[in-house]
Amino acid sequence: MFQKNEVVEARVHDDRHGLFVKTRNPDRFYLLLNEVVATGEIEVESVAPVDDDLSAVYEYLIGAE
Repeated sequence: MFQKNEVVEARVHDDRHGLFVKTRNPDRFYLLLNEVVATGEIEVESVAPVDDDLSAVYEYLIGAE
């Protein structure tokens, strides 16, 4: 999954019990995540967007990274 163009950045949390993933295309990423989870190779406890605020929308609109 991390070899796909949708994944821009991936970091393991300091406690090694979580993963931060930055993506260009959330819809496609969620489809890929579903495919990986369906294989049974990984277990996902939760998924939460971190950019659901007004500043994130502004960055999307102006094209900032």
